[in-house]
Amino acid sequence: MSDTGWHADLVLKADRYKHRFDTQTAGAAPHPVTAAYNSTAQGISLELGRRLTRSDGSG
Repeated sequence: MSDTGWHADLVLKADRYKHRFDTQTAGAAPHPVTAAYNSTAQGISLELGRRLTRSDGSG
């Protein structure tokens, strides 16, 4: 935080999700079922603010 009360916060985020599923169907003649997927995600967050002081000096 600066002497004037201003502050800034920057957050960058990246994720990768990878999933694979193997199972069998229910019933008299089960057979295998397989599924797979990949996904990516990105995000950015910027926060700017200033600390305020109340007229009685608190805060």
